[in-house]
Amino acid sequence: MHRFMKYVWAFVLTAFVLLGCQRQSFLPDITSFEQDVDAIYEKTFDDKYRALTSKEYSDVLNIHFPKRNYLAFTEIDDEGLLEIKSSLTNFLLKTRNADGMARLDAVYEEMERRELMDAKALKTRHRLYVAQRRFEDARRLRVRFPKVDFHLIPVIQNSKPFKPGDVSVMVADSDHLIRKPLDVSQKTGVIMVGSTGCFFSRYAMEHISEDENLSRLFKDHSLGLMGSWGILSNPAVAEFNAGSAPVKLQYVWSESEWPQINYWGTPTFYFLKDGEVVYRHMGWRKDDRLQNLEKMRRGFELIGLR
Repeated sequence: MHRFMKYVWAFVLTAFVLLGCQRQSFLPDITSFEQDVDAIYEKTFDDKYRALTSKEYSDVLNIHFPKRNYLAFTEIDDEGLLEIKSSLTNFLLKTRNADGMARLDAVYEEMERRELMDAKALKTRHRLYVAQRRFEDARRLRVRFPKVDFHLIPVIQNSKPFKPGDVSVMVADSDHLIRKPLDVSQKTGVIMVGSTGCFFSRYAMEHISEDENLSRLFKDHSLGLMGSWGILSNPAVAEFNAGSAPVKLQYVWSESEWPQINYWGTPTFYFLKDGEVVYRHMGWRKDDRLQNLEKMRRGFELIGLR
C-alpha cells in the first residue's frame, strides 16, 4: 500500500508540474510530451542560472558594499580584495551588469593602489570593457599599459547614426566591423546563438550542411548572432562563415537589445513566428546528430516553413 501511494503521489506531482509549466511557459506553441519535458528542463535551468548568479552578486554586495558604499572594501586585506575581484568577475562574465562593472572598477583601482594588478587581471578588465562595448575605456587601458598583450579591437564603423534602443549587429568586413541596424520584430525564421570558438556550434553547422533541405532553410531564414563577448576577432568570424556555411555569424551590439533571447549559451536555436519565440533548442552534442536534426525540422514546422 505504501509503495502504491508513493507512485500515486509521483504521478500527481508530475501532472501538477506539467500543467503549471504549460500555463506559464515562455514557449507557447509546444504541445508534445517530449517538448513539455524540454520546456520544464530549460525553464528550471534558466531559473537556477539566474538565481545562482544573482545570489552570488547579492552576497558580494551585502558583505563588501554595505549601503552602496563603494569604498567599504578598502579596509580588508589583499586576499579578501582578490576574492571580491574574482566573484565580481565571475558574475560579470555571465551577465552584462553595468552596476557590477562600476563596482569592479573600484576594486581594480584599489588593486592598482596596492600594486596587485598583473597582466592577467588587466586582460580580464579589457575583456569586460569590450563585452560592455565600453571601447573608449578599453582604449585607455591599452594606452596606460602598452606592454600588455591585449586582444586587438577591429575598427568599428556605423552604417548610420544610432539612438539608444536601436537594435543592431556588427558585421565583419575585412579589418573593420560595420554596425548595422536590424529589425526582427516581425521575423519568421530561426536565430542561432553561436560562437566561432564553440565546438558544438561547429558540429551543428557540419550536420545541418549535410541535410539538403535543412541547409536550404537555414540559408534562407536564419540569423546568426554572437553575444557580447569580450573578444572581437574578424579572422575567426571569416573562417566560421566561409564557403556555404548555413548560418553566418555576426556580433550583437548589446544583448539587452534582444528580449527574445533569454539564454546566450552556444549553440541555442530560437524559432520565431512573426517575431515571437515558439520553440527553442539548446546544445548540439556530436553523438546526437539525428535527434538534433529532427528538432530543427520540428522547429521549422512550428513556424510554418518546410
